[in-house]
Amino acid sequence: MGKAQIAKRHIDVLSPPVLFGGMYLFLYGLGAIDVVLFQDTGVLRLWRVFSAWQGISLYAIIYISLGFALFSVGYYLSIGCKIATPLKKITSAFTFVQARSFIVPAALFVVAYFIQIWVYQRFILSRIPGLGGILEQITPNLSFLIIVGDLVLMAYAFNIWRFMLSRRPEGPKMSHAAKLFLFGVMVPSLAFLLTIGATRSRIAYFIFVTLLAYHYGYRQVRARTVVIAGLVVFLVISPMIAILRASEAQKQTIVSLKALAIFSWDVIFTRTTSLEGFTVTFENLGSAPKPDPLWMLVGSIIPRVYWPDKPWGTLGERFSLWASGRTGAMLTPSLPGELLLHFGFVGGLLAMFFLGVLWRIAFVALIGSKQRPSAAGFIYILLLPFSLQAIEGGFVIEYGALLRFLVVGLIVFGLACRWRTRSARMTTLVDRGRVANIRM
Repeated sequence: MGKAQIAKRHIDVLSPPVLFGGMYLFLYGLGAIDVVLFQDTGVLRLWRVFSAWQGISLYAIIYISLGFALFSVGYYLSIGCKIATPLKKITSAFTFVQARSFIVPAALFVVAYFIQIWVYQRFILSRIPGLGGILEQITPNLSFLIIVGDLVLMAYAFNIWRFMLSRRPEGPKMSHAAKLFLFGVMVPSLAFLLTIGATRSRIAYFIFVTLLAYHYGYRQVRARTVVIAGLVVFLVISPMIAILRASEAQKQTIVSLKALAIFSWDVIFTRTTSLEGFTVTFENLGSAPKPDPLWMLVGSIIPRVYWPDKPWGTLGERFSLWASGRTGAMLTPSLPGELLLHFGFVGGLLAMFFLGVLWRIAFVALIGSKQRPSAAGFIYILLLPFSLQAIEGGFVIEYGALLRFLVVGLIVFGLACRWRTRSARMTTLVDRGRVANIRM
């Protein structure tokens, strides 16, 4: 058996089943250890405030594991590839336009970046003491600005994806001006923004977008690289930024390596875990609050400026009130828990299966193939990291946000790229054949 045939059998270490599996292990595996061994009474824990809490449920863990297994089966079955093939033919027929591929993401980045800075300073505050302004309560009419500010990562995803494709021998060229803007403006600006104001999840998004661009756009990374990247994010970068943002009183408690280790663990788990939220949902399904309606997922793509009376998602508040007596506790049933609320025990498992099929469709339609990735791949490398937080957050609201990013990404794709003529596509195939002959 040749090396090429063996390579085909290798598992894609950045595929949704692998990344989702890592998040499942983190949220529900390490989450169980945190619940059992680190019963910190200084923070709000669901097991301390929910009167019907019966402890970690083996049946709940089995249900979660079965749902993840069905998700993986749905992803690896050929049904997703067959459905996405017509879409793949469309996206693969587009190519970058030099001028527009520079102007569109640059304009998007500049506008979104300054909106993000304004929102942080006025409504959210910088996370480093002394850098924030006067805190104000954000109004519903201005809440959409937070979403607009998040588009800085879309602009970055577009440029880093284009850069990685340009490193291929047969890849599309990227101008020096575009490269200079990427590494001279985007990367330093994002590093500053992520340090002073972003959550740890946003920092992880930035790292994963870069890693996915390299993996699918240029060269596949090894499993150990992904493991090292994950450990660096959770064990080094996250605690360091938390220390930078901590108050002087908190910093004074870190006087030894043991204290640093405890602080690092608390940075990750000082909140109610997804395992707790799912467990109380699983064991008390009849009394759990109703989920947000599914139509809100599609309705989320309509900007609030055009639909001022668009309903807000309230599951988080209602679930928190039900479980803790506080609407602001920020508790959720997690993704499998919300699917359980929508479809019941059997339907929740089937929903996980179809979610796997959906992500396979997204990969084939947007990336195309690992050998000949599409220009639309920047949308996929942005959506996948955001989907990891949805495992903790839920379904309707979180996937509604993903749908918004998909729509905006397709608009950016349409503005920055153009349809290649048949003769141009044939020329590209000939050039790829020449490169293949040179390699041989």
